[in-house]
Amino acid sequence: MVDHPVRSGHAVPGPAALFPVAGTTAVLAAGCAAPRFGPDLVLGRRPLQVGGRLSYAWYLWHWPLLVLAPAVAGHPLGLGPNLGLAAASGLLALATVKLVEDPVRFSPRLRARPGRSLALGAGLTGMAAAAALAVATLAPLPHGEGVAAPPAALRFTGPSQAGPARGRDPAAARLAALSAPVERAVAKATKATTVPANLDPPLASAHADQPRPALEACLIRWLGVESGACRYGSATSHTTVALFGDSHALQWFPALDHAARVRHWQLESLTKTTCPPVQLSFWSPVLGRPYRECDRWRANVLQRIRTERPSLVVLGAARHYGDVYHFKMYGRPWIAGLARMVRQVRATGARVVVLGPTPKPRVDVPDCLAGHLRDASACTTPRAVAVNAAGLAAEHRAVLAAGGTYLDVTGWLCTRSTCAVEVGNLLAYRDDNHLTTSYTTWLAPLLGAELDEILHSRVASAMASPASRHPAEPTR
Repeated sequence: MVDHPVRSGHAVPGPAALFPVAGTTAVLAAGCAAPRFGPDLVLGRRPLQVGGRLSYAWYLWHWPLLVLAPAVAGHPLGLGPNLGLAAASGLLALATVKLVEDPVRFSPRLRARPGRSLALGAGLTGMAAAAALAVATLAPLPHGEGVAAPPAALRFTGPSQAGPARGRDPAAARLAALSAPVERAVAKATKATTVPANLDPPLASAHADQPRPALEACLIRWLGVESGACRYGSATSHTTVALFGDSHALQWFPALDHAARVRHWQLESLTKTTCPPVQLSFWSPVLGRPYRECDRWRANVLQRIRTERPSLVVLGAARHYGDVYHFKMYGRPWIAGLARMVRQVRATGARVVVLGPTPKPRVDVPDCLAGHLRDASACTTPRAVAVNAAGLAAEHRAVLAAGGTYLDVTGWLCTRSTCAVEVGNLLAYRDDNHLTTSYTTWLAPLLGAELDEILHSRVASAMASPASRHPAEPTR
């Protein structure tokens, strides 16, 4: 899981707030203890005093501009535009202080009668609160404007009925028959123009859509190094499947949970925030230091796998770790670390499946759709942008050479040219990189069949992946 610092490690109120609070306290204490040599030597200068007088109004203006401008532009803004917005908010703060704040604060009528000023302040505060409540209550939540789409459903040709094509591996033919309905639905979805009224999950609650283990403390946070029991499915099964990785592994939990219940597997969820199942030490921009907890957690999970000896281990990871993590995505350390992890898990006797990268949208999908209810295609992403084909191919080769199976999921979201963001009435993404529980649950029969074939295949690493299959054309 590549978390945003504000949403994860830097939440306010929280431990991160201690640093600015302690710094402010230290400045005040220095000024009181040694007035002649305290911070007044710097803070008493006119430019800083002007900034101080504007600071509260500046604070009130800067955040709306920085938040609303990218939404209006339809894409994130760079450093230059953001600095320009910060400067513009300073000019708005100056105008607010001169035209609103100072005339009210220093009004002779209000200063002559303090009771009147208190009544005015209370009245304005009440009006602002009432307006905020009215907007929150009466403003319509973003939802689709199109007609209700038929609930997404997959009608598979059963593996026993899907006759193999001449010259094709029977297992690959069966899985191709299972994939065909998904590929047809995705191809049709890339041409959708409106957001359906019955979108699942709704846009208003999409960002909060989380798999069950995340709600049960089974997504280990930054400082944790041990996973709890986190067992699901059949407790008496002789077949155990372990899901191992970061939040991009966890997003597939609904599909695996469904498959485990249907096939009577026991399922273990072993996931940790921003900790891919790759033997690679890296920097945490949230903690501001090497992410040692990730190394220790991975080692503990490997020891657990050696002890419990699951039949199948499914590895999942995000593929958009940036330079702030101090490694290059798909670089040699990543590819070598992934192969090393596959070999170590294979050494326990378990079969290993590496889930390929989730196609990465260029926008936050729920936010984009909320602004393009009648033009959903504006939120789609070209396949060439969403998927690093060269990196995927390098991973595939390394995983096969290490004795694992590589499952490319690109065809479950993309055609040859475009990646969908909604399929039928299903919202595919809950943000700009994670799939929704509704969408992965819809894919459960397909993923379950893929894993079942791998469990029962003599040569699991030779299994065909969706990347080798051509997306079907949409049904008319």
